[in-house]
Amino acid sequence: MFPHFIGEVFISFLELSCTFLAEVHSGDTLYPALTITGLEPKGDDGIVVTAVAVHNQREQLVLSGQHKYLLRRQPAVQNGDGCTSRRDQRSQAEKNGADPADLNPGVGTFP
Repeated sequence: MFPHFIGEVFISFLELSCTFLAEVHSGDTLYPALTITGLEPKGDDGIVVTAVAVHNQREQLVLSGQHKYLLRRQPAVQNGDGCTSRRDQRSQAEKNGADPADLNPGVGTFP
């Protein structure tokens, strides 16, 4: 899921850890979520650390863990407004009345 979401910047899946907390049965519906908990620069690339949570249809936590991904870092690109960073772009969007979350809708929890 997450590698599909981030596309071409994905290099590799580095690490996986998890704890099974409850039974899962045939017919259960599972709802996975990833929350970004860390960003670690690594040369020209970076490591993204995510917390993993899987709930069942009864909202019971059945799995908890962590993933680490190696991603290509992208340089800041200056746009026509003179903005160079995501923070600058969000600030400019707020000034223009736009929702700054639209600039990077996937940061945070991934359903």
